[in-house]
Amino acid sequence: MIIPVLARVAVINPQMIMFVIIVKSVCVK
Repeated sequence: MIIPVLARVAVINPQMIMFVIIVKSVCVK
């Protein structure tokens, strides 16, 4: 994943990170 982009999003919208993590876990399965 693109870490710098996620870091910027985390600063702007922390809830978005939780959404991304959930989507990632679903995609992995």
